[in-house]
This record gives sequence, C-alpha cells and structure tokens, in this order.
Amino acid sequence: MDHLPTELLEAIFTLCCNDGGRTGSSLALVSKYVRAASRTSRFYSVALRSGSASQLHRLLSLLTAERAIDSPLKPRVRHLYIASPKTHMDNFLYSYYRQGSQRPAEVEGLAEQYSQERLAFITNISLLLRMVAAEVETLCLAQSGDACRWTAEIPLYVPEAECGEFSALRELTIVGGGMTFSNASTKGSIVYPRLSRLHLVGAATRLERWTARAPNISCLCVSDERGHMYQEVARVAHRDSEDTPVVFVGLKQFVIQPYGSALLQPGDPAALPWDIQAPGFNEWQLGWLTRNAVQPFHLRPTKLVPGSEGSWEDITLREWLDRIDGGDGCWTMQIDVGQRSPSTSSV
Repeated sequence: MDHLPTELLEAIFTLCCNDGGRTGSSLALVSKYVRAASRTSRFYSVALRSGSASQLHRLLSLLTAERAIDSPLKPRVRHLYIASPKTHMDNFLYSYYRQGSQRPAEVEGLAEQYSQERLAFITNISLLLRMVAAEVETLCLAQSGDACRWTAEIPLYVPEAECGEFSALRELTIVGGGMTFSNASTKGSIVYPRLSRLHLVGAATRLERWTARAPNISCLCVSDERGHMYQEVARVAHRDSEDTPVVFVGLKQFVIQPYGSALLQPGDPAALPWDIQAPGFNEWQLGWLTRNAVQPFHLRPTKLVPGSEGSWEDITLREWLDRIDGGDGCWTMQIDVGQRSPSTSSV
C-alpha cells in the first residue's frame, strides 16, 4: 500500500471513512506514509458518542495541528454526530423537577458540579462547530436524558452567530427538548442556505423560524413525544385560517413520528396524569389532522423509546450512518404494518 499513488489512496480512503471515525483512526496507525496520505480523509465522518469534553478537546487539538501543516489540501469534517454527556444525573435531577420538590443542599452541590461539566462540554462543542461550520454537510446533535427532555441547569447552546453561515449543511438532526439552536442575533437571517432535510426529535422549537433560516427545506420530519408539538405540525399541515400558517415553500416530504416513553407506565410514581392520558388524546388529534390536512404528510405508528431499537441517540446515530452510506435513514417511506395507504398519508 505504501507504493500506491497518493491520489488513488485519497479516493479510496474517502470512500472508507464513512463509519464515524473508526477507519480514520485505524489508518493513522498503519504507517507514516498511510497516515500522511489519509490526512484529508480521516476526518470525513466523525461520531462523538461519549459526551466527553476532553474527547472534544482532543479532536479540536488534532484538527488544529493537522490543518496547520503546510499543504494545499486540508482535512475537512463533512459529517458530524455529537451526543451530549450521558449520566445518571439527568434522570436524578429530573425526578426533583417532575415532583416539584425542593432539592436538598447535597443535591444542589451535585447539580453545580454537573453544571460545570456541562459548561466545559458546551465550550468545546462551540469551538468545534465554529471550526467546521463552513464545511460540514450532515450534522446530528443528540442530547441524552429521560425521553430526550433535558432539564438540567444549562441548555446546550449552539452559537449560530459565532459560527457564521453553515453554508454546506444539507441535513440537520436535533435531538432533545433543551436544545437551543438559535438566538436573537440570527433572527430572520439565512443561516442554512443549502439545508434541505431537517429532522427534529423532541425539539421544542418553532417551525416558523426555520422557514426563514433555512428557506430550501424540502424534507421535514418531526419525531415528537406523544404529539406535544401538535400545534406546530398542525400549522404546517392544516394551515387553519385562525392561526398563522407555517409554509415551507419547497416542502416535498413531511413525516410525523409520534413516540412515547417506555419508562413511564400507569402506577409509576414518576408518571403524571397527562403522561397516561396523552397517547389517546394525541392519537385523536393526529387522526383528525390526517383527514383535514392541506399539506399531505406521512404519519407513522407511535414508537416507544427506549425500546428494541435503543434510545433516540442510538436510533439517530444509525440513521446518520445510513445516510452517509447512501441509505434513506429516517426518510424511508415504506408502509408499516397497519399503516394507511400512501395516497392519503404520504407525499
């Protein structure tokens, strides 16, 4: 292999480095020649699953060093997956939030330590996104936590204004209700000029904002916990004259995926009355919306998470890897068992 032309190796390595970084890491260990020949390819796809601030820092240091080498071709991150820190503290603090009870002093101390860890993570993710904003083509930001509703002390803030325009971004997936992916300084600005596919999972965001910031969205998927974003998707699908409609001008594919928490069952002390009543109510709402939609959409059966497919972090990671490899990811339109015909539910 050390005798093959560098140009040929670069093409081969780019095709191979579509697994989130495993192949890229291995190539760096083969030989000095292969390490040098794979410089532009090793970072083609990067999956950061640990939620570790130190892992993010190491990647930043490595990227900075590789880009500082005097060469006309620089390493570029084209596909990026980042998961937030996974810790028992999510569920631990969330239990106090749900019960509305005051936290003891020792719990407050743990919460403060947890907040500092989150701050370090957020600092590094901000630096990384600023570095790759102009080159990344697919981006998945996945928050861990109970049913993707992160209620810790600090939101996961993505500094759009500091990053500038995500000029190459084609696909974006956001997982988590605590995600803050906008701020006042970018209001009304076109931040994602090439973004065509947007997947929101339990993300508490106003869809109207995306029509201005990403005017070329053609595929929209909303995976929401038991229809909590019903009013938002209804503004896209129904366009009621009594409410301001949300119009994605070039929308060709609209998918709604309701989901519920497999962890909350009747009799569970952590389950609120709404958690038990919501599934039936939202099933009725979505059924009505299907019959009265102006913008056709594909309604999938309710998914229980975590389930046989794992958590949403696991699901979106598989879908992200599938898309890099040329698959459909979350955009598959096959008819599930018991699903209505495409003529009434799909675009």
